Amino acid sequence: MVELRTGRGAPPTSDRPPLRLFVFHENAESIPSRFLAMPPEVDVHLFRVCNPVWSVRAMRRDRRSGFAWGRHGGDRRSSVATVPGLRRFRRLSDVALRRTYLRAVRAAGRPDAVVYDSPYLAGLAEATAGPSRFYVAPDPFAFYNWDIATTERLERVMLEQCDASFAVSAELACDFRRQTVRPVHHLPNAVPHSLIETVDAGPPRPADLAGIPGPIVGCVGKINSTYDWTFIGRLAEASPDVSFVFIGPIMEPVAERRQQIRRLLARPNLYWLGPRPYEDLPAYLAHFDVALNPLLVDPHNHRRSPLRLYEYVAAGRPILSTRLHSLAEFDGLVEAVDDPAEAEAALRRMLSRGEPLDAEQRREWLMSNTWEARAQQFLAAVAETVRR
Repeated sequence: MVELRTGRGAPPTSDRPPLRLFVFHENAESIPSRFLAMPPEVDVHLFRVCNPVWSVRAMRRDRRSGFAWGRHGGDRRSSVATVPGLRRFRRLSDVALRRTYLRAVRAAGRPDAVVYDSPYLAGLAEATAGPSRFYVAPDPFAFYNWDIATTERLERVMLEQCDASFAVSAELACDFRRQTVRPVHHLPNAVPHSLIETVDAGPPRPADLAGIPGPIVGCVGKINSTYDWTFIGRLAEASPDVSFVFIGPIMEPVAERRQQIRRLLARPNLYWLGPRPYEDLPAYLAHFDVALNPLLVDPHNHRRSPLRLYEYVAAGRPILSTRLHSLAEFDGLVEAVDDPAEAEAALRRMLSRGEPLDAEQRREWLMSNTWEARAQQFLAAVAETVRR
């Protein structure tokens, strides 16, 4: 059992009015998690920015909207800001967002700070010059399937407009520091307490795992071409007695690649279970024999902070990963490999030992890698900047 101390539920630390944050975000997972975990003395208003189709899905809590993969519960104020489309109709979307912002100010009062999580919110950032402004980048957007020139230009605008920026990985932070003299902080992903507590309670084996022969090597998260499918195929072929289970939606924008992924997942010892509600995830993680992070080793993935790795550590299962730069943050809790042959040897060692992660090392690491810890790190970084 991991016991972690947090500030949740503690009374505000002074008689000052709550710090009011407006958070405009496209990301449905890690960005809300950072701010839902804020202490009570921070008044958080979340605005999920969506086009009309995704707005309907978000309001219905449709799994495809991303809410099924939200990383933290909470009772903060949350609403959907509907725009025509941040990339296709950027100017019209800027107008819609400015109206949303002004309505929110009339309803709740002027915020002390506004947070943005996308380069395509640069127009809103330019229009909200009164409060402190912060850019929190949850991913390296220059590698997205967006117009590269426009994305890079808008990200430069965001870096210059905002009082400080936060990058999800050390490499992305270095990229930002080459483009601005304003402060840039490294703020990686984290894990919710609820997942840690549920895993430690020993959840029962999910029914759809019961019919899959062991040992089970599991992978959770969005499935797309950022995975190293050559690595996965060769490791699975070399380990016919091992079941490789994938949980998560296939979110690959290119139709041909989508079909290739589906064909690979149809191999005899590969099992795709589809997306699952986040609250069900601990039960799956607890019954993996080994947890797998099979991302391509490339500049894109080097600049990411894979959420699954934090969830794997919380679950306490042995972790096997391709060799990404972000693994340096995991203090040896993740075993990195360079190729399928090395991966198979490492996998055999893990399965033969059958041991979870070292309990004390896991506990110490988790203490500083929860969403509550990230919220405190954000507040400490902006303390001197917020204009109140």
